[in-house]
Amino acid sequence: MAEYEACILGLKMAINMNVHELLVIGDSDLLIHQVLGEWAVKNAKITPYVRYMVRAIANLQREFPNVNIVYGDFYGAILSLIRNPSSFGFNQNTLLSACCGTGGRHNFNFRTVCGAAGINACANPAQYVHWDGIHLTDEAHRRITEVLVRDMLAKFNCVV
Repeated sequence: MAEYEACILGLKMAINMNVHELLVIGDSDLLIHQVLGEWAVKNAKITPYVRYMVRAIANLQREFPNVNIVYGDFYGAILSLIRNPSSFGFNQNTLLSACCGTGGRHNFNFRTVCGAAGINACANPAQYVHWDGIHLTDEAHRRITEVLVRDMLAKFNCVV
């Protein structure tokens, strides 16, 4: 419940600072689609949390009708990148490989970490989506951010 309360508190703080356009970027695709009412809640244990979030956002929108709260689909942007890497400037051949790793398939091994002795980074990290097999590269984050910002601007009816 703490994550939900923190999200609502953050939204209220932004509203109190006279922010009128709010983008909420979710890190749980399942949760966001459940809160938006697009997917059914199948786990009875989380039903109260989803209801709490739905009510809290509805209350905020009633209390502050001039504030536009939209969802930024982080995972949708990543999925677009994975499905069509060339449109983001990435190579299909390195799509699933880590820039910094131990060699072998995908240049990744859970037992070793980037930065450990003998583990070297690739010469061109901007050409990779994955930095170490767990984290994305700066370039992947930049490209995903571009997608999110374009989507957000459209939701806020902004023309650039």
